[in-house]
Amino acid sequence: MDKNILQHLQLPSNIIFEVNEEDDFHGIFVMKPLEKGYGITLGNSLRRVLLSSLHGYAISTIKIEYQTKDEKRNFVKSEFDNIPNMVLEDTLTIISNLKKIRFTLNGESQKKTFLAEFDGPKEVYAKDLSNSDMNIVNGDQYLFTITKEGKIFLEYTVEWGKGFIAAEKKREAISTIGVIPIDSIFSPVKKVNFSIEAARVENITDYESLILDVYTDGTIKPKQAVEQSAYILIQFLAKFITSVKDEKELIDLENISEDNIDDQDAKLIQLLDQSLDTLEFTERIKNCFNSANIKTFRDLLTKTESEIENLKNFGKKSLETVIEKLAEYGLSLNMKDRIEKVERMYKKN
Repeated sequence: MDKNILQHLQLPSNIIFEVNEEDDFHGIFVMKPLEKGYGITLGNSLRRVLLSSLHGYAISTIKIEYQTKDEKRNFVKSEFDNIPNMVLEDTLTIISNLKKIRFTLNGESQKKTFLAEFDGPKEVYAKDLSNSDMNIVNGDQYLFTITKEGKIFLEYTVEWGKGFIAAEKKREAISTIGVIPIDSIFSPVKKVNFSIEAARVENITDYESLILDVYTDGTIKPKQAVEQSAYILIQFLAKFITSVKDEKELIDLENISEDNIDDQDAKLIQLLDQSLDTLEFTERIKNCFNSANIKTFRDLLTKTESEIENLKNFGKKSLETVIEKLAEYGLSLNMKDRIEKVERMYKKN
């Protein structure tokens, strides 16, 4: 392969986080500019992987024993067997509440069994299961109420898995009397939406932007969920590339023809030493840039996001404005390495 296969393709310049990227539950990600059709291709693929293929922790089996003040210890034989005159909820309701607990295990454990003991009368919540081996996200999740004096012993197994596994699929593998399999919802992603909007590159409006809206259960941040999904897709798509000999060649695929300057690189060369006035920033942003001696595209493009955000009197909203303005030109911050490469190529030619 002796030609740059990315030549003449408009690649997205950056990912814009419209919600705090450190938010544990919700993230909105904007990718632009994209060639027509790429928005729905990428959005649909990422959405399917986000909802179906990420791993998480869930309770897989439980065993419930109970002991009133004057009676011997008994156990619940199945999900249809209830605790008589001691617990407000039936067993099916307790199981339903247990399925809603979202947590992670510490360390490298993929499966672990725990035992919790509760003295009545007491309202029991997810946080009452907490110990040093786990982190419960929704500790306020209600589980059940013990209505009189006595004890409830709850043995539960937590597993790491993918997607959804029904209780029936586990039943044959269980030989211990009193152990009840329950449905396990492993996926840490609760909801994913995406939309496509028009995008502009300079005066050309024939591009689009992908807006990805991701909600998680808090055991993984939306940014991590999107990154993992993108990685999974890359692993599958890489199998189609049979013309490369090793991983390094695959990674360097876009640099195969370093002697060729494509249209985007030529445009970048022309812009580097031009004034930022073209971008029509607000007076506040202009003043911040002037104070920091940032006057040309080169001055701005070689800065990182953190360097720009940390400028005096410069906030996150202003940073988002800068990123959006640069995206209209197919550019982004932190382009120092690319600029150096393009200038080397330009000198060769």
